[in-house]
Amino acid sequence: MVGSIIHKWGLLRTFALFSFISILSISVVSGMMFFSFIQKNLLQRELVISSEFIQSVSLINDPEAYFQGSTSPQAKLAIEEFFQHITSIPDVFRVTIYNASYQIIWSNDKNLIGKTFTDNDELAQAYTGKNTFKKVVTNDYVKQEHSFLPDDGEQFVEGYIPVWDKKHKNVIGAIELYKSPVALFKTIQKGRMLVIAVTLFGAFMLYGLLFWIVRTAHQLIKSQRERIKQASSRAVELNEHNLRRIGSELHDGPA
Repeated sequence: MVGSIIHKWGLLRTFALFSFISILSISVVSGMMFFSFIQKNLLQRELVISSEFIQSVSLINDPEAYFQGSTSPQAKLAIEEFFQHITSIPDVFRVTIYNASYQIIWSNDKNLIGKTFTDNDELAQAYTGKNTFKKVVTNDYVKQEHSFLPDDGEQFVEGYIPVWDKKHKNVIGAIELYKSPVALFKTIQKGRMLVIAVTLFGAFMLYGLLFWIVRTAHQLIKSQRERIKQASSRAVELNEHNLRRIGSELHDGPA
């Protein structure tokens, strides 16, 4: 099939088409993978910073008793202070705190307190001790607890952070954070534009270089073919001239 295309279009046109498609495809895929890696690591780092802050606050306020079911005034005061510190994290607009039984023990929305949501894979991972996050758009209601979000298409980060006991051996609960890091999203947007620009620039530079090399080689091959053709024509003419001369000598000699 490729041979028939080359025969129909010629080597240079075939290379120009297929090389452009191949280089552009590879560059776009590579750029998307690179940007995805950068975005994931930036968001992950944002969540790690919040996780470290929450764990430090947990060690200071000691809300472990409330997580374990205590309703004493001291435990309530501890969880209240704990919650206030978490809501003071920059860019956080929603906080939900779960105990070890997936039950909400504190939230910005008081109507959620006491409810249980078990159909949440990210929350389940948090109970294994892993920080998890997901970039979400506000009009993408994939979970029941997202119903409070405005339908304006804004993006935010939904993170799930485990809460450890004092000895850092057991997970006593989890915290669901909704963050809208505007500055970080702007940085990611600038990074996306930079990746696109660099990817396209590199793709066209590579395509131009390869096209120049192939075009130069094609012209050289064409020139050599012309020379071979001319040399072949001269050789044929010379052979015909020699044959005529020999024939003439053979004819005129005996005469």
